[in-house]
Order: sequence, then structure tokens, then C-alpha cells
Amino acid sequence: MDLSGIGWLGCEDKGRPGGHRFASSVALDGQHFAYRTRVCQEVKAEDAGQTVRLAGWLSAERKISKKASFYSLRDASGIIQLIVRRSGESDLEDPLTKMSRTPEESVVSVLGRVKLRPQSSKNANVSTGDVELEVEGFELLNAADELPFYPHDEHNLANEDLRAKYRYLDLRRPALANNIKMRSRVAHFVEVETPMLLQTSPEGAREYLVPARLSSAMTNAPSSTPSSSAIPAAPQFYALSQSPQQPKQLLVCSGGIEKYFQFARCFRDEDGRKDRQPEFTQVDLEMAFVSWSPSAIPNGEQHHSIPGEYADEQRWRIGGTEIRNVIENVICEVWQTALGAELPPNLGVMTYRMAMEKYGSDKPDLRMNSALPRSSTHIGQITLSDSKRVIDYLVVPREDQEMLKELMALREAGVQSYVVDGKMAWEEGLARELDLSGNVQATRSGLELPEGTLLIGCARDKYLTVRQGGSTSMGKIRLRLSELAEQKYGLAYPKYCFTWITEFPLFSKDEDKEFMAHGRWSSTHHPFTAPMLEDLPLLEQGRYEKVRGQHYDLVLNGMEIGGGSVRVHSAKLQEKIFRDVLQVGSVELVGPNFCYTNSLFTTTQLTETEIKSFDHLLKALKYGAPPHGGIALGFDRLMSIICDTKSIRDVIAFPKTAGGTDPVFRSPSGIPDETLRLYGLRSM
Repeated sequence: MDLSGIGWLGCEDKGRPGGHRFASSVALDGQHFAYRTRVCQEVKAEDAGQTVRLAGWLSAERKISKKASFYSLRDASGIIQLIVRRSGESDLEDPLTKMSRTPEESVVSVLGRVKLRPQSSKNANVSTGDVELEVEGFELLNAADELPFYPHDEHNLANEDLRAKYRYLDLRRPALANNIKMRSRVAHFVEVETPMLLQTSPEGAREYLVPARLSSAMTNAPSSTPSSSAIPAAPQFYALSQSPQQPKQLLVCSGGIEKYFQFARCFRDEDGRKDRQPEFTQVDLEMAFVSWSPSAIPNGEQHHSIPGEYADEQRWRIGGTEIRNVIENVICEVWQTALGAELPPNLGVMTYRMAMEKYGSDKPDLRMNSALPRSSTHIGQITLSDSKRVIDYLVVPREDQEMLKELMALREAGVQSYVVDGKMAWEEGLARELDLSGNVQATRSGLELPEGTLLIGCARDKYLTVRQGGSTSMGKIRLRLSELAEQKYGLAYPKYCFTWITEFPLFSKDEDKEFMAHGRWSSTHHPFTAPMLEDLPLLEQGRYEKVRGQHYDLVLNGMEIGGGSVRVHSAKLQEKIFRDVLQVGSVELVGPNFCYTNSLFTTTQLTETEIKSFDHLLKALKYGAPPHGGIALGFDRLMSIICDTKSIRDVIAFPKTAGGTDPVFRSPSGIPDETLRLYGLRSM
């Protein structure tokens, strides 16, 4: 796919003759990023003659001659020397030409043959000092802007204040990175505790705000008004972390830590439900150098037995295969250890479109597929003549006669039932019950149904959107059919049915997020999720409703137990999503730079306020960020399933009520005015 015409994906070669324009940080010369076969430290003398692919951060060029140069390539494991010779290809295709025009500290992928160094040039100070890699292929993954300092230059180390401001760059310094890694090593993932007190940002859910106590200089300042009512300075707030999303991305952008995990405490001000708590724990994971296109699955794909047009939608067609493999291994190990249960080698996949059309839910419960062998457990569709609407239907045969009466009593908005009587085509009969007679296309479905078969149907728009919610009317009927079969007729379900859901719409106008979106497009997952590679032209054309994201949810028994995505690692692409799609900074909102007048918050036009809350992340992407992705598993929800409880409150020591209160510690509670004044606040 040629993406060279999409300007915000390119990176200009500034200040060099010819102004050569490389392809995007997403793709180079139409190629997808191929995952590395080794990390730098793994390349040894015994690998001489082998071809390997490495990825990491590129050092400055060290010229040998006009036709050859040395470089160093560094990843979190170590460093290796590259030797690049000019080939007979055209200047633009020659690896040495490309690399000489690549800014220092850019993220690259190289393909080459391992060679033994001459005895005189071996370096005993590094583990790869006996070898070098002769480069045969080069791919620019993300070009770096000029850095405020270069962390590997130990002889000219930047001052501490500058290094603190750009901590994610300082973490590329081996001495500091090694200190962090020493804290914990688990299967090559490093446990890092990220901060809980952050700046407020428009990421998705409502936040909990924590007022920061004003400094003594501010609180002791004289005031012209009585102290009982004066608020001497604008109050400042932390926001409790909704998730470690930005800190963990900065960690892997740093280059010092490529694989991170954490049991993270998270806080969201959401309405209470049996599967939600205002504070909860998630198993958080992030990896650098994840793929942007499908990779091989070790044990092949597990299909959900729906052939035809959905056959291809039961494959993993996005990037992030490396994340999937790690999580499936973890889940299988947990189930074996905790429950003595053996799971299949992979957990199956379906697209969002397939889940919504065939199961009526973006969190489909697949257990009833086995429990109701005669009745249809997949939703069928009849296309109406206007081609914009379809009829969803479920089939219940006469053999399930004992259930017919109760099934016909099921009611959902717009849902009708029809018993096949042989007097007309069943498609027309169902359409007549839905007052759609004459709108069924002439082409029959080809499905022959005997008399007495019960059909339950409902019309809907052909193209489903996230705004319509996570389930359709027929999806709700399907779940009620499932409950009826289990509770009243004792049909046994398989214990655990997993599936991945992929290819969600990247953007939506979701009523759940309307309080923050103000009519704008919202991110279905979060604003850092990468679009699918083949949908980048749709993003450029402004056809946002058609753009799919590299977002994946893991669903178990109809409940989402985890979700993640491949991230945007191009600063230009991230800025385009913020400004053009989400229109961050274009509406009136109270933000970190609010106006403060007469002790009241006053909204004002904040053209840059929201986007500044992501400024540190955008800078990190500009300074050479690798392709990366991650996932978070809801630990409380996972434990409630393992323990077979009805609510996550049953697996939490001190849970909150559905209203968000704590009956033991009686929180939340009021605060005296004299305490509020320390924070620049007062009671209304």
C-alpha cells in the first residue's frame, strides 16, 4: 500500500540536500513493520553467517570511507555494532544513503548477516563485542526530532532539571535503565509502579480530583477580604489515575524498558454496577516493537464455526500479535494453576462486525452455542429492499416445543414472532409481522424451515454503530433465551468460552461519553489507539465513521475481562487525531488553565488547554518512539469469574457500594471549612 501521499505520515529530511521524504513511521516503501527475530544482546559469535532482524535506536554515523560506515543499534537489552556498505542500488534505495539521512536516536529496523569482528576490533566491554551486523535491509520506523539532550553521551550529561523534565529520554541512559530493571524481573517484563497523582486529561471516564494544599506563602498572604471567606489563590488539583496509560507509553518510548507490567490501582468516577467499582485493580502490560500487521499464530486460529462471508473475520487481521500471545499464555497458565482446567492453545477471534451481526453483542456469550444444539444460536439476517436495513432473526425448531410459549412471550422493543405455516415464504411472513411486507428482497435466504418453526425477528439499520450501544435487540433476546434454557430447562453450559473481539470502530459519537465530547467524535477505546493500516486513507479523507482501530478486547462468558490496542507512535498522526478528529482544544471546558474569578470556576475558550495535557506524550513520540502496544486485564472481574461469584464486590476486601460509598470507613465525607481553606476551597 502506497501511503506516501498522506502528508501527516511522512517525515521530512530537514537540512539535508534533496529533502528526501521517507515513508511514514507506520510503513516504509509500502512495507509493513516486520517483527524483529532477536534482541541485540542475543546475537553471539555462534550466530555468524545467520541473517537476523533487529530493531532499536540508531546512533550517529561513524564514517569508514565514502562507501562504508559504522553505526550502533541500541535496544533495552544492549547494543550492537552495524556496518553498512554502499550497494549497487539507486541512491534512494541504498541502505547507507537512507541511514545517513536518518536523524540520530530514530527508531529503525535492520536486516543483516552476523559477522565475526577481526580480533583487533573486538570489544570486551559489551556482550556483543565479538560480532557486528552487516546491514542488508533498512526500515525507518519513527524519525526523531532533535532531542533536548542525548542520553547516551555520558561525558556531556545534561543537568538534573532538564533530565527530570524529559525523564522518558533519561531512561534511555543504561545506568538509569538498569537501576529500574533491578527492581523486578518476571519473564523479561519489568514491574514498574507508575504515579497515581496525575494531571487531569480528557481520556474518557470521569476523574476523581484531589486538591493540592497551597504553599505557606500563598495561604499566609494578606487579603483585603475577611479570612473566613477569602481564597487567596486559585486551587490546584491532581487527578487520580484512570489507568497508567500515559506513564506506561512513556516507559516504552524511553527505550530503557521495552516490556512493562504492573498490578495497577485505577480510579474512575462511574455509576455503580455489579461489575464496576470506583477503585479497582488491573493487570497492566505494555511492549515495544509490536507489529502493525498480522503475524503468524503459533497454534493456528480457532474458528467459531460460522462459514461463508464471516470466514475471514475469524482471523487476527491487526497488529499486536505479540500481546495476544503473551496474554493467552498467561490465561492458560492461570486456568491450569487455579482451576486445573486446560484451555485451547488459542482463544479464538472475531471482528466487531461479526460479533454484532451474528451474536447481537460486542461481548458475546458463546456458551449457549453448545447448550442449544437445535435452536439457532447465531442471529441471521434478511436484507430489505432499501439495502439500508435488515431483519435480524433467531430460529427455534418445533423440537423445543416446551419453550415456545415462554419464548413467544419475550418482548423487546420492535421484536415480533412468527410461526412458519407454509402459506408463504417464511421471510415474507416474518416481514409481515414486522409491518415490512413487500420490503424483502426477491432473493431468498436459501434456508428451508419446516412448519411450526418459531422465528423471532426485529428490523434494524444495516450498518451498526457504537452509538447504538454494545448490543442489539436480538442480542438481548438471545441472552434471555440463554437464561431461560439454563434456569428453567436445566440445559448445561460449557464452563468457559473465550474470544477476542477486534476491529472496533476507531471513533464514535457515544452517548456514554457525551458529557465530555460535546457532540464531537470520541475515541471508542482511547485517543492513543492506532488505526488499521489499510484504513489510513479513510482517515485522511475524513471518513471517520469507517475507520477501524487496532483495538482488541478479550471476552469470557459474555464479559469483557481485558482490553488493549496497538498505539499511535507517530507524533504527526497523534496530533491529527487530536486536532482534526477529536477536535481537542476547540470547545469551552474547565481545564488545568481555567480562569478564576470571584472564587468561582469560569469557563473560557481554551484553544490549547486540552492538548497541552498530552504535551509530554507528543514530545516523547517526536523523540523516537518505537511501535508499541499493550493491554489491561480487569483483575477483580477475572477473579470473580474464577471464584464463580455474581459480583466483583465478593472478591474485594473492602468494596464500595453501588452508589460509590464505603460503609466501613464512611467515605466520602464532608471536610471542615478551615481545612478547605488550606486548599484554596470553601463550601458553597
